[in-house]
Amino acid sequence: SWLVKTFDTIAVPDETKKELREDDSTPEKMRDIECCDISFAVKTENGKIKPLKRSESTIFTYLPTKVIEFDFPFLVNGSFITNASREALHGDSIWNQWLFKTISEKILDWLCLLTTSDYKFQILKIFPKIYSDPYDKLKIAFDSKFLEVVGGKKFILTGNEKLKSSTEVLLDNTGLSTQTFINPLALLDYLRVELGREISEDCFVNSNVEEATKLKSIGVKTFDLENIPTFFMSKSFTQHHAIYENINLIKYLKEKSDKDEEGHWFETAKTLPFIFDDTSVLQYPENGICFPTGLKSTELGELPVIHPDVYKLIEKDKVLFTWLKALGIKEPSELTAVTNIIIPRLKEENFITIENYLLITRYLFRLFNANLL
Repeated sequence: SWLVKTFDTIAVPDETKKELREDDSTPEKMRDIECCDISFAVKTENGKIKPLKRSESTIFTYLPTKVIEFDFPFLVNGSFITNASREALHGDSIWNQWLFKTISEKILDWLCLLTTSDYKFQILKIFPKIYSDPYDKLKIAFDSKFLEVVGGKKFILTGNEKLKSSTEVLLDNTGLSTQTFINPLALLDYLRVELGREISEDCFVNSNVEEATKLKSIGVKTFDLENIPTFFMSKSFTQHHAIYENINLIKYLKEKSDKDEEGHWFETAKTLPFIFDDTSVLQYPENGICFPTGLKSTELGELPVIHPDVYKLIEKDKVLFTWLKALGIKEPSELTAVTNIIIPRLKEENFITIENYLLITRYLFRLFNANLL
């Protein structure tokens, strides 16, 4: 079946009518035209929108043409001016250029109407692409009007299913904004600082919206995997995250890692301070924190170990325990005092002092003599 929308009696602006009358190449019947119709049609199947392939994406002038290069994911019908064989649209035509500007705006109006339908989470399947073609006058006309008006159209559903424009929303590609273990204020505070502007609480694109990444083409800002390290190290996160929430954060990162076949989430997790130690400080899994078993301290001091409230939950989940070991968490030993205390703190300006340099040197020398280094 087909989902069809016709915008009828679209008024032709006075300025366009004047240009048409003064253009010798415009057909006589078009020079005094007052209004026109534009129709869109997209396939549906079993309640799903089925975008058209390029070979199916025909432009109609009430009868089909052979024009498919505009690659709309739906059919478009309008009173275009074509060549005699109906194989091409006249790019220099003032009328065709105005029609393409009008099409770009009416597509957005169509999307706005569909937000109240059963297809509300699927509408971006028919979201048009930006051509960025510097030579095709019709594509230039389409892009210019589309980019001019898209910021004012409210067709994007947020988490609370409110309709907002592209200038009011953010796209969370990590799923963190929907997690209960993340204080929503933490992420909002971080993004306000990063973007340098005010952001409303209900600003994230609804996670049920399909093909939401298309919104990046119209300037919607995103929160991605590469933003997570700076977020986890920000005060916005560290001041809001609680010990009782920590196990769910760990499980979330494991789940993301398991689903990522390319391993980006696993490698990122290695670099994140996301596990509470026994002093309630978030530590790194690799060269940062140990399992609380065996050796507890050396002459260099106590070893940082996982918080007991967090570890007792990890202990019950052997798969999670194994994943944390793979990330680099070790059982405490004299060597982990080097990897988890000395090395991470070498960047600190006052770590090596007159009072402790001999202690550290002797410790390292002892391990070296014991073939542990």
